Amino acid sequence: KLADEDLLSHLSLLLDGPVGAPSVDLESNRYKLVLFFAGGVGVTPMFSLCNNLLHKAELGRDIRKIGFVWSTRANKHTGGDHMDIENTQYLGENPLLPMPSSFTPNLFQIPRTESPDAPGLVLSTPETSYSDDGLLFTECYMTNVEKNESMALPNGVTAGRPDINQIFKRMSAAAENMGEKRVAVCVCGPEAMIKQCKAAAIKYSTGNVYFDLHSELFEF
Repeated sequence: KLADEDLLSHLSLLLDGPVGAPSVDLESNRYKLVLFFAGGVGVTPMFSLCNNLLHKAELGRDIRKIGFVWSTRANKHTGGDHMDIENTQYLGENPLLPMPSSFTPNLFQIPRTESPDAPGLVLSTPETSYSDDGLLFTECYMTNVEKNESMALPNGVTAGRPDINQIFKRMSAAAENMGEKRVAVCVCGPEAMIKQCKAAAIKYSTGNVYFDLHSELFEF
């Protein structure tokens, strides 16, 4: 037993998996506006970071806007007649902690528009302004569903792909209105999404507002 050996003995530890921290400092009060972009299974780490910020907001940290954009393919969990609400019972219990610790993609199926039952939550569309009231703005896109298809999609889910430039433009306008100079952007998804977000971050860092971006590549 190690406890019976010399106290100077060393124990080798092999650590596997993603380690470290984002290159943007989400732990300090530097950023009050944050954008998350997730592609496919890249939603997993982005949910974790978003949950942490929402928890800090509940504790009193000044976080003004969080945009959460998820782009994924339609499957039995996210569209058609296969939806259930097993993992959506948490809605309304604590409006500043709307994301569950574990989930399936159907969490977007129930409307979470601004209401007395869910203050702080905004179920966004491509036309929603980040200057509107609310803390968390969620958008979900089904990339393998055409906009003219008749497939029944959950509330808050849009067919097609997100207009990343438009999302950055909306957040830039909100930042200027609030007098905020910097916006943190975290991206986890395929290379194409990361490239689009990097290009948009450069384009909309105008001198009045700067977008600081951290990315993680998830290709599967």
